[in-house]
Amino acid sequence: MARHRQSGRGQFSGGHISKRMMIRLIVLVIAGIVGWFGKNKDGSHKANQGSNVEQTENFQVLSNCKLVSNKYNDGDSFMVSHGGKQTEFRLYYADTPESKDKPYDDHQRRVRDQGKDLGGLSYKETIKLGQEASRFTQQVLKKPFTIYTKGELVYGGPRRYAFVQVSYDGGRKWLHELLIEKGLGRMHTKGITTPDGLSYSKQKARLLKMQRSNS
Repeated sequence: MARHRQSGRGQFSGGHISKRMMIRLIVLVIAGIVGWFGKNKDGSHKANQGSNVEQTENFQVLSNCKLVSNKYNDGDSFMVSHGGKQTEFRLYYADTPESKDKPYDDHQRRVRDQGKDLGGLSYKETIKLGQEASRFTQQVLKKPFTIYTKGELVYGGPRRYAFVQVSYDGGRKWLHELLIEKGLGRMHTKGITTPDGLSYSKQKARLLKMQRSNS
């Protein structure tokens, strides 16, 4: 059925704005104010209450993450539960030794290279150190932790590079720095500017200094 056009009194009466139009204007103003205060200082929007995902200018931030038991977990790579999803992450910068002995030339060559960079360790010593690094990471990640990631795939996937911030010794620490500082890993993989703004060159120099102090 065709609708007849209402008289001018529907929207304007005597040049005044109708109550319905006034309500709409008030709603729009309130929505604008809420949107403004819902932004972080860097311009990104705050995560919704109850959500564990936040988008900053450079990283996706996943809070309240938990370690998931997985046979492939080791010192620098592990399965993580976040917001109902599971993702395997690999640390930027830190490379911990292999924790298992495998009869493959590439694997054994990698273990020997790791041992050389970590103070001239023997093959068996390097594997043992890798097991220690794996235990350390699992222990530190027993408490909820925060992931900073760009979603960048490691050699085409399925793992993704990330920075991991953990609660340790009464403060917040970067896991890759802890591993290298404690002599449990070497500075030997992809690196980028850190979430707190430390450039690649400065972070590399810092980590190499830690590594040399353990050699």
